[in-house]
Amino acid sequence: MARQRLSMNNNSNNNNNNNNNNNNSNSNNNNIRNNNNNSRRLSMRPAPGALASALIWLLLLLFFRAADGASTADQETDNNNKNNNNKNNNNKNNNNNNKKNSDNNDIILCDHASVGAGPAGVYHAWRLATHAGTPPNTTICLFERLNRVGGRVASLLQAGPKGDLVVEPGAYRFCPDKICGSIGGKKVCLWTPLVGALITDALKLKSKRYNPNSTEFDHHLYKIVDEVGEDAGFAQYVWGMLQQLEAVAAAKGITFRLFLGHSLESIAVPSNNNNNDNNNNNNDNNNDNNNNSNNSSNNSNNNGNNNDHSNNNNNNNNNNKAPVMLNFAGPAGQAVRVAASRSVMLNLPQQPLLGILAASGAAATTTRAATTTATAATAAAAAARAAAAPPVQLHGPNPAAYMKLYVHYADAWWRGGRYAGLNLSAGHFSNMQAISRPVYPGQDIMHDFPGAQSPAPLQGAYHDGDVRCSSEGGAGRQHCRGYVQAHYSDDIFALMFYRSFGVLGFGEPIVNVSRTSHGAAGAWLLDEVHAAWVQMHSDLLGTEAAEDVLHGAATQPDHAVLSVWDAGAQGFGAACHFSRIGVGSSGGRGGGNASNSTTEDAALQVARHSLRPFLAAGEGRVFVASEAFAPLQCWSEGALQMAENALNRLGLGRPEWLPQAVYEEVLFSDAVQEEQHQQLGNSNNNNKSDNNKNKNNKGNSGQQLGFGARHGMLPQVALRTSGVSLQDPGLGPRQAEEVYVNI
Repeated sequence: MARQRLSMNNNSNNNNNNNNNNNNSNSNNNNIRNNNNNSRRLSMRPAPGALASALIWLLLLLFFRAADGASTADQETDNNNKNNNNKNNNNKNNNNNNKKNSDNNDIILCDHASVGAGPAGVYHAWRLATHAGTPPNTTICLFERLNRVGGRVASLLQAGPKGDLVVEPGAYRFCPDKICGSIGGKKVCLWTPLVGALITDALKLKSKRYNPNSTEFDHHLYKIVDEVGEDAGFAQYVWGMLQQLEAVAAAKGITFRLFLGHSLESIAVPSNNNNNDNNNNNNDNNNDNNNNSNNSSNNSNNNGNNNDHSNNNNNNNNNNKAPVMLNFAGPAGQAVRVAASRSVMLNLPQQPLLGILAASGAAATTTRAATTTATAATAAAAAARAAAAPPVQLHGPNPAAYMKLYVHYADAWWRGGRYAGLNLSAGHFSNMQAISRPVYPGQDIMHDFPGAQSPAPLQGAYHDGDVRCSSEGGAGRQHCRGYVQAHYSDDIFALMFYRSFGVLGFGEPIVNVSRTSHGAAGAWLLDEVHAAWVQMHSDLLGTEAAEDVLHGAATQPDHAVLSVWDAGAQGFGAACHFSRIGVGSSGGRGGGNASNSTTEDAALQVARHSLRPFLAAGEGRVFVASEAFAPLQCWSEGALQMAENALNRLGLGRPEWLPQAVYEEVLFSDAVQEEQHQQLGNSNNNNKSDNNKNKNNKGNSGQQLGFGARHGMLPQVALRTSGVSLQDPGLGPRQAEEVYVNI
């Protein structure tokens, strides 16, 4: 039976492709105009007239050649070049004045450039466009390697034979209410307040409980749904920001340009050491303004927003700095050069980012590297190179692999009561105890346990998967069709098992599998998963029904979506990341319960060094936002928190849809600024700044805890939700109070 191929883009993405083509054509038109302007040259001609006039002209020309050693035409050409350079200096998107105009004909000019159209990259561009202080004629550019937006938020629409289902091979849930529980006696929590407020209050998207069973932990997680309550796809919130961005930009006279299929290859950061002090002073002013707004009413906060933006744009000398240069490979492999004058947001995972920095000649090092050079000049040069390099903390997080498997049944036999009365609509299942083993320190797992031949590893949830049911006449009986989440884990044996089918092409994190899509391998995968799935329910089905379901043509799976987010996933390199803890820590990730940790919060320290990786060299316009480097890892909440901190440094204040308390929760300070404050040691000059930072949980680097650690959040806790009993349910949406469960 022919199956409709899953779509990785919605209609808005098709529009985005059209917009991208239009933008490219606009860029070509601009380049043509620039060529015409640069090709214009003034030339002096003798006016037509009598022969005497011509002779006089010739004599004057010879005289000036002898006196000055250059022709009048050459002088006027030089003057024309100077005029062209002056025009470029007055342009808000100016390029390096030492380069000729003809060198810049193929450069895309952006005020703000976001690289990576994941949630944080789109959020950065969306907030800039919708901010009241962003002036008209601002150019905001968004670049993405893939031909879709969303990054690891990769909702697949139009799935199933009827093209009406949604599959979530990537990130797909959020937690607007703080929910807490315990694992092994240790308190753990989940909370994604920024994403929750963005989805519910800013974008006005509908959502419902991820798990309908109110007694289980993940009942407090939410998913995005459509107007009738069916799964809509988590990517709707990324698409929603993009659609608002385009509409607001058009209304305000802001130029927004989307470039799909553009892969960043290297970045060139200009030397701005002489602007270091100005940059830091402006950041302190921005923090002061934001903190004043934190202590004031909403009216004061709005004033703070405008003041912050004005302060940043007019006083931070960005107009006098050379632009940050970005070098891309375009859709056809062509070289694309971009000059960003005001900000660059790198919304990139750890592995791709490190590769780009390496290709840029920026090897990671410490921000205060020691030098043993012989002369002071050599030492200064080495120190300058060290300051210009990105911080060593970029390699602090460990990349972690996760996989998901969704299997489609035209007859979802475990639902609807048609087979032995089964109607399993919520709850978790796993056969991992039979086929997996714990991994111990120093263990050679392949020699001890190479994995089981069967059954196929399953670990999922009945409530996770888009299933649609319709009445079939009998009381209480329904016919259901749809997807079930057959596996979701980071188990090494499961990863090896599903990789062994060879259905994932090189670099692909997501693949559609049917019985004919990959030769025999597609049928192998579907059959082995089906056999394990039936075996898990054999006691509930009974022997006869189990045989019917196992071999019946109507109850066979016909399609699967497999996603493996590991080192082989090109452009990602991992599913999520976990910062390594410091020596002497007894509290896990340097956090969890603050009382369990004897060292600083490792994830926060990574975030503080990574947010502005070139700040030590005086370049504060380049930002990094990724869950890999965030105070809360493995959730898009962390990436958006980093993006909000970047916007704070650019002078934007709290968005009106974000509660004040949440805004204060997500802010943190830059490590370079903290080091400079400590080196100054002048309490009189720093009392105000220190008090403000403490109020915003941005205090001393050796004592503070980040968002995740303060709230006892283990990023992977959502995967451990079986056997949960809820003790204190009933809080309303977007509440910060804790709901407590045992895990």
